[in-house]
Amino acid sequence: MANYIRDFLWLLLAAMKAVVAFFIWRRKLHLRFPLFFSFLVYGAAASVVLYAVSHVGSYRTYFYSYWVNSALYALLSCAVLYEVFMGMFRPHHGLQDFGSVLFRWAGVVSIFMAITLVAASPSSDAHRVINFILSAERAVGVVQCGMLLFLILFAKPLGITRQHHIFGFTLGLGTYSCVHFILLAQWTRALFGSVALVGLMDMVAFHAALITWLVYALKPEPAAVMPNLLLKPQRWSDALVHASNPDMQENTVLLGIEDIVERTLNKTNGSSNPHNA
Repeated sequence: MANYIRDFLWLLLAAMKAVVAFFIWRRKLHLRFPLFFSFLVYGAAASVVLYAVSHVGSYRTYFYSYWVNSALYALLSCAVLYEVFMGMFRPHHGLQDFGSVLFRWAGVVSIFMAITLVAASPSSDAHRVINFILSAERAVGVVQCGMLLFLILFAKPLGITRQHHIFGFTLGLGTYSCVHFILLAQWTRALFGSVALVGLMDMVAFHAALITWLVYALKPEPAAVMPNLLLKPQRWSDALVHASNPDMQENTVLLGIEDIVERTLNKTNGSSNPHNA
């Protein structure tokens, strides 16, 4: 009975990914989130291929297919994180540049830690590759949980409401990662004795994330808040821009003075025109 439930959830997972990708494409959201769209399309295709290999191919073929897919999935997940993280700062160029640098350094530190842990483990080369993939997946999951916390804390200052697509996509990613870590922690504590049970619960959690993404893909997004109305993040963005380019503030002042002089001259010329009398 458990095998039938697993197969049903496995095939339903592929179908749900395809449905979410279809509606994202239909609503033209793939133009704003191309990496997230690619993540869903690849996930749907990979789920079908792995299902076929597990039922038709040998265990060796399925083993290598599973771990190659896990490595590619970790890379795509990292790319999706970068896209969603940058999407939060889209109207604020200074914050976007700072966030890009911060994300890259976090990625470098995570990879360095994964390499250090794998190199220190006394295992064969094949096991080290698997451990590195697992470490990369955990690092991506930690970043996803952190990004959810960041969204909860800074959504209002950045002008992101619960109706925005970026909120729903981040909510699905972060919530699934939190549940995934909880399941792994309880399994290591021997609360769940069966790996199959943990896998089933993990698939159910990912289905919940897919339902969240589907709901947000079908919802219309509210009008964007103008950056000049978001005073606090705009001040942060301007401070970062001026810090990275100190001459820009002086140039901005000069441009403002030139604009005032130009408007004054245009007003004077307009009032001295005899046709205006």
